[in-house]
Amino acid sequence: IGGALLTLLGKSPEATDEATVAFSAENLIRLHVLANSDEEADQRVKLLVRDRLLKETAALLAEVEDRATALAVLKNEQTVLVQAVQDELEKHGFSYPVAVTVGEYGFPARHYEFGVLPPGEYQALRVVLGKGEGRNWWCVLFPPVCHLVMAEEKPVVEGETIQLRW
Repeated sequence: IGGALLTLLGKSPEATDEATVAFSAENLIRLHVLANSDEEADQRVKLLVRDRLLKETAALLAEVEDRATALAVLKNEQTVLVQAVQDELEKHGFSYPVAVTVGEYGFPARHYEFGVLPPGEYQALRVVLGKGEGRNWWCVLFPPVCHLVMAEEKPVVEGETIQLRW
């Protein structure tokens, strides 16, 4: 994926008139989790499911170095991912249905600290919880940038570094 990364670090999108494009639709896979509703409990469990999926996919994709292989692994392991999501929901007292699919979906532009993903059609692992009518959460699953987003949401521990694998 070496040449596909145009900009990872540098000026924030707000600091320039032209947005910095971090990735292209051809070199990444997004994760998209849609909550059952906007009720507080549904939004909380959405984030717990997200965390579980990131843990599961990190293990599944640990040795994967290209998008085609990552897509094949995700498709082959859909049953495992559905079970992980159902397990996480049950653990927290939720019993609504789950849909886990791998395909191409439309996404709006997304600004990150390291750059911008333009709007467009992207390959994604999509998880719909229950009715899927609540606020959603998304990130870049492959290459593993979701962990950078997660780091933005948590305090940085002094001396801790985040490394991207390409």
